Amino acid sequence: MSKLNLTVANLYTAFIKSMKDSSNIDKHYRHIVETLETAYCCLEDLMDDPIFLDTIHGEQELQLDQSLEMIDSMKFFFLPEHLLPQFLDRDRFDPADVS
Repeated sequence: MSKLNLTVANLYTAFIKSMKDSSNIDKHYRHIVETLETAYCCLEDLMDDPIFLDTIHGEQELQLDQSLEMIDSMKFFFLPEHLLPQFLDRDRFDPADVS
């Protein structure tokens, strides 16, 4: 790699590190979650549109379903920890009532 490429890579790494250390990280995470929710809602609206569904083929519809799942799973990584459910070992391994 050239010196210019190394300098740009180092600046990028330093910039990302400083963003992560910033106190505005929660605000940035909220913005990411809002953007993901907007994309999710737009795709969901398209999936509810019968004209749209009649125009695309089955494989594209399947890919849209997978995209919705992907967006939902990405959103999980940007939610604040206090909003995520906290599970204790006793909650996860209690005997199930199968009657």
